[in-house]
Amino acid sequence: MVAEELVKTLYSVHDGQTHIGEYLSGLFQGLPIGVAWKDVNSIGQGCNKFFADLLDLSDPQEIIGKTDYSFLPEEDAQNFIKDDQDVILNERPRFNDIREAHFVRTYVVQSTTKIPVISNIGEILGVVGFGYILSMTKVSTSQRIQNLLNLCYSNYLCNLDGTTNYYVVSNDKNIKLTLKQAECLTHLAMGKTVKQIAKTFECSQSTVLTHVKVLKRKLGVFSTSALIDCFWKNPIHWF
Repeated sequence: MVAEELVKTLYSVHDGQTHIGEYLSGLFQGLPIGVAWKDVNSIGQGCNKFFADLLDLSDPQEIIGKTDYSFLPEEDAQNFIKDDQDVILNERPRFNDIREAHFVRTYVVQSTTKIPVISNIGEILGVVGFGYILSMTKVSTSQRIQNLLNLCYSNYLCNLDGTTNYYVVSNDKNIKLTLKQAECLTHLAMGKTVKQIAKTFECSQSTVLTHVKVLKRKLGVFSTSALIDCFWKNPIHWF
């Protein structure tokens, strides 16, 4: 009910003259529920402090220009973005969807309401989401580290799409990698075994070992642990 009242307030108060980001910032900063607003491509444009704290951000401004993939595991991010796009494409709110979110420091179950942001000339500007926390569980230090690793893992894999150049800095040189080499190194760095990587690639373990051998030669190391160390000291870049 709280979110539905906020929707009515948003529709009745916003005059279309104030910049929507400034308006939302002023309206929602003090609320004890998570609020975030995004553009039509689900790219963050702002959030309130409550939501920034959930994301472990020191400043709500840090969400600007980022997507849910920057803060959530892939499955959670996909669910939230799917809801965004449903609201935007159909130009209608979604009320009280029960969603779970695995943040770095907490696991929450929340009731989410999302509404389209519409200009005074009828143009869809984006979406505002409200998350009312139903339950929150703090995670252990070990689980927090694992959540962070999973998030890094998800973010890297989202950027390995075959249309980009990938490279790692080693001995002050940019070492270019193929897509498979970049994927293989990322999987290794996230703790995957050769067997698990082979299953992901749908190839033999010997093929994965060949990728590993080539990576060692390219990066000038002699062990798998040294290879992984290269990744964490100089993560894969793409352009």
